Amino acid sequence: MDDVQFRSGLSCESRGALDGFHFGHHRRGNVPLLRELGARDGFDVLPVPLIARADGVEEPVSSTAVRRALAGGEVDIAAHLLGRPYEVRGIVVRSRSIGDAIVKAAMDTNADLIVLGSAPRWRRQSRFFSPTVDYVLKKAPSEVLIVAFPQGVLEEEVAPA
Repeated sequence: MDDVQFRSGLSCESRGALDGFHFGHHRRGNVPLLRELGARDGFDVLPVPLIARADGVEEPVSSTAVRRALAGGEVDIAAHLLGRPYEVRGIVVRSRSIGDAIVKAAMDTNADLIVLGSAPRWRRQSRFFSPTVDYVLKKAPSEVLIVAFPQGVLEEEVAPA
């Protein structure tokens, strides 16, 4: 415990921590360690039990369970775990300096994810991504998902309906 630094701007007598909660470098901190820190720093730790899933799955309700459901395309399960419909909100950014505008919009909106498309023409040249994608990857305040479209997808003409 000597190498643990615990800082808090909160002035409180107790803190809640989920059973199975981990924190710190390599998730080495846990509820028992938090209790030790509380004894040292003058606060109680009250374990909060995880919420069991109503669908009988042993994994408790958690952000990991929601991400796992979404990764498997099970949006209805994610909505059930969240207790509300799952939604994705986004904005389209247009600008002459598009990379900077994307990064600024992500900062202004506290975006969790930036989604960018990458045209095949850049892969035919000396670089894999466009200068805009490279810029956003370097400066982004959040995760970046790059959709690399296959050859011919963006070049196809779509006949008007």
